[in-house]
Amino acid sequence: MKTLKLIGGLVLSAVLVIGSANHAAAQNGDGNEKGEKIKKELGLSDKQTNDIKTINKDYKSRVEGIRKDPNLDRAAKRDKIKDIRKEHKEKLRGVLTPEQRDKFREKRQNRKEDRGDDKRDRRPHGRRN
Repeated sequence: MKTLKLIGGLVLSAVLVIGSANHAAAQNGDGNEKGEKIKKELGLSDKQTNDIKTINKDYKSRVEGIRKDPNLDRAAKRDKIKDIRKEHKEKLRGVLTPEQRDKFREKRQNRKEDRGDDKRDRRPHGRRN
């Protein structure tokens, strides 16, 4: 189960990097350097890249709709978004090959080690010091 969560998190991170780079490029007209770098490093095909963009666009739209829904309280929104996030990760995982997932996991782990990233050192969400 931990492995599945890790893989899902890795896939989501890769997709978010690609999506963020695409969004930034659309916003300021700059190149799509980060997205292209991930695409090249993982060996993503054009079809995979387009599938990821479509999945991310759908995810963003659904989450935005929930956040703006005045009929849902905070807990209900959180629960619905959690379900959508899980579905999103599963869809993204289905786009990547096992080799791409492994390669992404390795790159993410290396990046964490380079930063000294440790979850225990992070502040809880919503708390600012």
